[in-house]
Amino acid sequence: MKKIVVIFIIVYIICISLFQVFAEQNTIMLYDMKLTLSKYNNEVDFDKSDDVAFYTEHDMYDKEVKEIKYIFENHTNMKVSYGHDAELEMFVNGQWYEINLKRGIDDVAMILNSNTKREDVFQWNIEGYDLPEGKYRIIKQLSDRTYGKLGVFGERKYCAEFEISNTKNAESDTNTVMWCNIELQPSKYNETDFDKSGSVVFQTEHNVYAEDIEEITYIFKNQTAKELKYGYDTEVEVFINEKWYEIPRRHDRDDAGISLNFNKKRAGIFRWSVAATDWDIREIDLPKGKYRLIKQVSDSDNSYGEYGFFGKRKYYAEFEIGKSIYTKYSPYGYEKLQRLPKEYTKKIAIKNDDVVLIEGGETENTENIKKFIENVDLGIPAFLRMTRYLKNGDILITEVEYTKGKYIYRYDSTRTQKDIGIIKKEYPYMITDGNNVYLSNWSNWEYKQKYQGEAGEHLFSKANGECAMYAVEEVKHIMEKYSQGSTVYRIKIKDQEYYFSEQTAIEQVLKLEKRKGHINIEITDIIWHDNGEFLIKVVSEDRKEGYTTVYKLYE
Repeated sequence: MKKIVVIFIIVYIICISLFQVFAEQNTIMLYDMKLTLSKYNNEVDFDKSDDVAFYTEHDMYDKEVKEIKYIFENHTNMKVSYGHDAELEMFVNGQWYEINLKRGIDDVAMILNSNTKREDVFQWNIEGYDLPEGKYRIIKQLSDRTYGKLGVFGERKYCAEFEISNTKNAESDTNTVMWCNIELQPSKYNETDFDKSGSVVFQTEHNVYAEDIEEITYIFKNQTAKELKYGYDTEVEVFINEKWYEIPRRHDRDDAGISLNFNKKRAGIFRWSVAATDWDIREIDLPKGKYRLIKQVSDSDNSYGEYGFFGKRKYYAEFEIGKSIYTKYSPYGYEKLQRLPKEYTKKIAIKNDDVVLIEGGETENTENIKKFIENVDLGIPAFLRMTRYLKNGDILITEVEYTKGKYIYRYDSTRTQKDIGIIKKEYPYMITDGNNVYLSNWSNWEYKQKYQGEAGEHLFSKANGECAMYAVEEVKHIMEKYSQGSTVYRIKIKDQEYYFSEQTAIEQVLKLEKRKGHINIEITDIIWHDNGEFLIKVVSEDRKEGYTTVYKLYE
C-alpha cells in the first residue's frame, strides 16, 4: 500500500511539472508583459459569413503609430451594436497570443445600422511602449442584444489583421527629393488607395497649364444614385523620377462641418497662390512637370463616423505644367480682342475655337455654347466667344466671361461698316424667353416683362443649333436659381451696385409724396424707365387724375 501511495505522489509531481512546462511554452514575454495563447479558434469563433465586414483602414502601419482606424460594414437588414472595448492579439511563432490591455473607458454601445458603414478608432493602452514590428489583429464583438435578450443576429466575433513595420527606416533618406528648395517625402498612397470603379470621375478642366497659372478648376462627376460629399481639403503631389511626392502643407485644413453635396456634377477651384496658411508654395510658380490633386469623397450622413456602402474613397486628378494656351493672363486660352488680326477670316476664327455663326445658317464650334452654360451652372469661371459673319461683309465679335458671379460682356465692332470700337459692359444675370438668351439686369424674364424693361444683350438663340437648344433649356434652370432670391433688378453704375426692391420703392415714394402734402396716396403702376430708373405712377386725393414720379436707385 505504501508503494502505491509513493508511486501516486511521484506521478502527481511529474504531472504538475509537465503542466508548468506547457504553460511556460504557451507564454510569450512582450516587454515586461506576459502574453497568453489566444483563446480563439480562427475557423470556429469568428464569423466568416458576408453579413459583416471588419477591417483596418490600412494593412501596414509604422511602429510609431498610436491609433488605428477600423471599419465595420453591415450588409444585413439588422441593426447591431458594439462597444469601444477591443481585444488585441499578436502573431508569434505561428500562433496568436493575447496582449492584456487596460480598459480606459466604459464600454458604451456604438450603433451600426442596417446596410451602413461605420468607422472608429482603436487605441491600445500600453503605457510607455510602442507595438513592436509584427502581425496583429483587433478582435471585436457585434450583437443585437436589446434589454438583455439576443435577436436573430445574436453575438458574433470579428477580427481585423494588420502589420506593424519600421516603414520610416525602410524608406531610405535618398527617397526624399529637393523641389523648389522644399524637401519632399514620397507619397503615402498606393494605386490601391484610390477608387477606380468609375462611380465618381475626378478631373481637372484642362490637361496642361502654363507655368504662371495660379488656379486650376477641377470637376467631379457623380455617376452613382447617391448624394455624395467632399470637403475643401486638397492634397497635391508632384511626379519626380517615376515616383509621386507629397508637396507639404503647413497643416491640414480642418474640414469639420464643411461639405459640398453633389448629385450629378460639381466643380471647385484649387488655388495655391492665396492659401498662405496652408501651403509652402504660395509665392512660387509651379515648375514644369506632372502633378495630381487628391480629394476624398464620402456618403457620410452625419458627423459620428457612420457611412453608407459608398463609404470614404480617395480620388486623384492629374495635370501637367508646361507649354499651354492656358496662362495667367489668358486663363481660357483665348487671345485678347485687341490682338486679333484685322483680317479675321472664318478659318482663323474656327482655329481659335470661336463659335462661328454665318448669316444664312452655317455654324461651327457650337458645342462651346453648351460647355459655357454647363460651367456657369457649376459656378466656375467660363468664357464664350462668338464671331458672326454677315452677308454685307460685317464681322461682329462678342465675348462673355463669367467670373466671380458676374458676366463681363465685350462687343467688338471694329470690323463693321459702323465701327464704334470695343464696348465693355457688366451684367449680373443671364435670362431667356424660352427661345433667346440674354445678359440682363433682370433676374428673370417674368420681371423684365412685368416692368417693361429692356432684355439686355442678346447672346444666342435656339436657331443656332442643337447645342444652343440645350443651352436655352439649361439657362431656364439657372434663371430658376435667381428667382429664389428677392432681387428683381440689379445694376452697376460708376462701380457701385444698386438693387431694386418693389416694396422699398413703394415705401420711399409714399414717404416722399406725403412730405409734399399729398393725401391718401396710392401707387398704381411701376415701369422701368432707364438704367437704374423707374417711373412710378401715383394717385392722391388732391390729384385723382394721377401723376408720375421718377424713382432713381442711385439717389
